[in-house]
Amino acid sequence: MTLWDPATGAVRRGWTAHAGMVLSTSFSPDGRLLATSATDRTAALWDARSGKQIGGPFASALPVEQPNAWPVATLDPTARTLALTLDNTLLLWEIDPTSWFKRACAVANRDLTRQEWEAFLPDRPYQPPCGGS
Repeated sequence: MTLWDPATGAVRRGWTAHAGMVLSTSFSPDGRLLATSATDRTAALWDARSGKQIGGPFASALPVEQPNAWPVATLDPTARTLALTLDNTLLLWEIDPTSWFKRACAVANRDLTRQEWEAFLPDRPYQPPCGGS
């Protein structure tokens, strides 16, 4: 996938985004996030400045009987939700880190350890989401 500067036409960044051809792209209003979907039947969320994928791919479960049904990904206007359409189905994922922290605290009933934090949030300074230390 290649991003160009619209003013100059110069390549800003290029990277391999999916195993298949990219079908849809959607930027957050501030241009920091990029959602993509592809013919490999995945969607992904990217840091548009660094080109790093945020989390793993959102793998779809399209039936094999419909080989030409491809996902389309888009961000909502607040950039807090990723919408993914799959064969007349709409899937919504909250992508706001604050909601992730709240959910992680509720499910685990504890803070993330430093090791867990480094594994899942390596680019962020350690900050226990549940208020611990």
